[in-house]
Amino acid sequence: SGIDVEAERVRQDYELFLQKRLSGLRSLAAFYGFEHLSDSGFLAERLQILKEEFKGFEDLGVLDHRGLMRSYAGPYSLEEKDFSKSFWFQQISREKSCCVWTSDDAQPLFILSVRVDSAKSESWYVRAAILPEVMATLASPPGRDTAMEVLLTNRSGILQTPSIRFGPILNKLPFHFEDKSENSGSIETVDIHGEKVQVGYSRFREFDYVLLTVRSLLEEKTAWSLFRKELLLILLVSGVLIYFLSNRLAGAMIQRIQQADKKKRPCLPRTRTQPQTFFNRPPCRRCGP
Repeated sequence: SGIDVEAERVRQDYELFLQKRLSGLRSLAAFYGFEHLSDSGFLAERLQILKEEFKGFEDLGVLDHRGLMRSYAGPYSLEEKDFSKSFWFQQISREKSCCVWTSDDAQPLFILSVRVDSAKSESWYVRAAILPEVMATLASPPGRDTAMEVLLTNRSGILQTPSIRFGPILNKLPFHFEDKSENSGSIETVDIHGEKVQVGYSRFREFDYVLLTVRSLLEEKTAWSLFRKELLLILLVSGVLIYFLSNRLAGAMIQRIQQADKKKRPCLPRTRTQPQTFFNRPPCRRCGP
């Protein structure tokens, strides 16, 4: 249906948004290395450059293999803090790059992280945060259908962005996805207000998230009914216009043919009757010529 196609399209926008910022972190780690980025003043300069190039970054940090924040640039007091037991650090330590939602810090954040492996030393991490508000804004760019809500959830059905129809962040969705494959799809369910809704979903390829698009079934049916009426009206008006135009054109063609015929008649040669004489009179039926 159309709503799952829309979910797939928006999911691609989200995934491209995250992949671009992960690419920026990889470039940062590869170009400068651990020693340079461990300087908080230097890291703050890099954060400003990243913010100019990639909108949405809230802060930037570098962690060693033990989970200690060796340097930090941003609005929170995180430098020298131990994150070894944090859920998000345990997850990013297992993956080369990832995006993790966390509420361990002063406020909920999306954590983007890149792991840097080295043959000469232990692994280390470049970590950046994106506010949920930025992710929510990405869901509603200018020109998108305002009747449709876009939201993020993890694969366990826990909301990662606030929702008008399903509640605040960390609420559990009142439904689950029947299809366990990576394909997009749609289901019909009821929101927390008791209204019937249609939900399109598309799973992220690289991250542990699902993109949802939600629209009221009543609005969907009303919109389809209005579309059918508008389409019928357009067909009727088009039929009437075609009828009158075809009649006018046919009448104009007939009139032009008649005018052309009248102009040709005076030009036709006239047959002159010659006076009868002895030589050209018709033969007598009795006597013959």
